[in-house]
Amino acid sequence: MQRAIRLCPFPLPWYLLVLGAGHHLVGDNEAAISTLEQAAERMPESVIPRLWLVSALVESGRLDQARSASRAITDIEPDFSAVDWAESFSSKTHARLKENMLAAGFLE
Repeated sequence: MQRAIRLCPFPLPWYLLVLGAGHHLVGDNEAAISTLEQAAERMPESVIPRLWLVSALVESGRLDQARSASRAITDIEPDFSAVDWAESFSSKTHARLKENMLAAGFLE
């Protein structure tokens, strides 16, 4: 993804989302946060980059920022449920995201 972003003069926003999620999955949360913030800016109506951002913020110990990012999700999708979203997938990654979203203040 880094090469695609570097080579493409106008990278699509989802490139940033994939790169940020990848950084988060390997534990590079500082890079993940920076990249996911850019993805969220470029995808203002999508909750997906914000979900990953919340998870990276929680794992970085930035709970206040994670709660703020969580509010941005519910501003976009008022009925959003971390549990319902995560349970629509069966991966350990989504379970990890769910736990981090709950830690950030989402209700079960």
